[in-house]
Amino acid sequence: MSDNGDGTWSVTVAVTLTDTSSGEYGVAAYDDSGNMGASANVAFYGVDWAGTGAQILYMFEGYAGYESYGPAAADSILKANLDAVGVGYDHWDVVANGLADNGTVTSNYEGVLYAGAYDWHLWPEASADHPLTAYVDGGGYLLYSSEEVLGEYTNWEDIAFAPGHFVYDVLGVEWVGNDYNYAAVAAYDDGGAGLIDGLSDSAIYLDSLMFPLTGVSMADLCDPVGYGTEDMRPPLFLGLYAPPNGYYAGSLKYIGIPRFHHGSDA
Repeated sequence: MSDNGDGTWSVTVAVTLTDTSSGEYGVAAYDDSGNMGASANVAFYGVDWAGTGAQILYMFEGYAGYESYGPAAADSILKANLDAVGVGYDHWDVVANGLADNGTVTSNYEGVLYAGAYDWHLWPEASADHPLTAYVDGGGYLLYSSEEVLGEYTNWEDIAFAPGHFVYDVLGVEWVGNDYNYAAVAAYDDGGAGLIDGLSDSAIYLDSLMFPLTGVSMADLCDPVGYGTEDMRPPLFLGLYAPPNGYYAGSLKYIGIPRFHHGSDA
């Protein structure tokens, strides 16, 4: 391994991949006291895919059999909107190809649109092991859309996230309340990114018919990193929901989709 001179070490391993190659790797290290730390095992594999030179990489995690629950419509609407405004993009099928590597794939793009849908494939929790962390830290623009990634990471418990977790460091969420079932949202603050330009700051009602058995949106309520402090990340939306004791307007909370992040300053 090579000493990077900043307290970190790195190693380069040369391998030859084909579109049928696969394997796993992990890193373990000992400190001077003999304590060992280890990363999660990460899979690697070759894929039959090539980019076109577009500025945007659209990564979609669809799954056959669940299209009617919303992912298919979301996919077609997003692509139609990109086409309508003349934005060229390359399409990455997450189900077929897994999560794109930063060094060879995502780093070649100015922006990444990640649509996780119901997140059947859960990627590493640790920021250091997640390829999208490296992409954002390298200055890339990330728009991350997901229905269930927070629930998948927490097993649908209402808990807080800490520094070092991908959700905290990159998605900017420090607490999630799962399935709060609020009826509407109101546009609030995107930190000047322009993501909510033109949206109403009055109630925007959600489509509860998507889940006819429950009759509610099943949307999550989130606290942004720094909630209640002057360092709070901008909450895009306020969640307006109806708990058992009546209608309530959530204070400075926002839904986890979408989340915009650029480097360490957003």
